[in-house]
Amino acid sequence: MFHHEPNRPSKASPAWISLQPPAKILEEADAAMTTLTLSDGAKINLTISGEGRPVVFVHGWAMHGGMFEPQHDALSKNYQVISFDLRGHRHSASHDAAATVERLGADLVEIFEQLNLQEAVCVGWSMGAMVAWEAMTQEIFARRVSGLVIIDMSPRISNDASWQLGLSDGRRPLAALRAAQAMRQDWPAMVHQFVPRIFSPNRKTNHGVHIAEMIEEANALNAETMADLWESMAVQDFRKTIRLLNIPTLVIYGEQSQLYPEATSQFVASEIPNCEIASFPNSGHAPHLEEPDRFNERLITFIEKLSSKTISNTPFIVAAH
Repeated sequence: MFHHEPNRPSKASPAWISLQPPAKILEEADAAMTTLTLSDGAKINLTISGEGRPVVFVHGWAMHGGMFEPQHDALSKNYQVISFDLRGHRHSASHDAAATVERLGADLVEIFEQLNLQEAVCVGWSMGAMVAWEAMTQEIFARRVSGLVIIDMSPRISNDASWQLGLSDGRRPLAALRAAQAMRQDWPAMVHQFVPRIFSPNRKTNHGVHIAEMIEEANALNAETMADLWESMAVQDFRKTIRLLNIPTLVIYGEQSQLYPEATSQFVASEIPNCEIASFPNSGHAPHLEEPDRFNERLITFIEKLSSKTISNTPFIVAAH
């Protein structure tokens, strides 16, 4: 564990004002979609729009950065909005490195370093929240982040006799591992089972296009990679980590989530110091897609609060889980 104070510039000269990604890092730098090459050769597909404080979106398991298109549209007027495909997802081709939460967390750290992001807001949806929590255990990453947003995620997805705030189906570690085997045997069947549960059960008919597109895109993923990553998620436990995150945080959840109970997000918010919580009554697991206008308004309010606060002397307290 360590304590440190973020190395912040003065309020009169925000770090992001002069931020320009080095030309050698990004290909097709004038385009909205770019490619970043990590130190091990893995290529990560990014979409960058707008200028200002960086707001970085990290997607969930078997999803992709395009899930944040409504946020690019709304936030890029005043912020630099960044989304990307995690390693092994969509346009970020699988690499030799193992598909684990730890590996994805290290990738996120390197993305922030290579793009030289400062005073960023990191938004993690579902597994993306785990990736952000993993990255926050690294001082070099924590120094670059001024706000954290968590969308409908548990610090531990597996349940046991003493923990019932994981997946709503009560799945225990062995069941989670059996699910990974089922993925390897029949990935399309798992996709058709999982994707519709992302949305509110009362609004499925309104998300038919989303569901159809997401099923098609998820079917194209490598089943072995997704199963490996699921196994990694099933053994993670970030409960100690979130208690030690002293950074402004916003927890968002859908009241109709089919993946996690409301009590899960309420627990996360209660464990993180300096944390706000916002519920979305008409959403399931993806409020940013199901109620995008309200989601964007709430997110912007959170970011604006960061801009008005004196955060240069706020210590981070970060520990590995």
